[in-house]
Amino acid sequence: MAERLVQAANRYHEAELDGMLRGLFEADLAIKTNAMDPEPAVAAWLGEHLLGTRREAARSGRTD
Repeated sequence: MAERLVQAANRYHEAELDGMLRGLFEADLAIKTNAMDPEPAVAAWLGEHLLGTRREAARSGRTD
């Protein structure tokens, strides 16, 4: 399992992983402070991550 996680993480640049982690922290904080319900907070994080990753890949010409 650890090897698969490392392989998956290697597909991203450090800045992308940092952004995902920061976004997840913000979603967790929003949930814990009752600013958002869990489902919309996680959906927003996933949407931001997926759209952000696709936009970045398109700008850099990456196809992974």
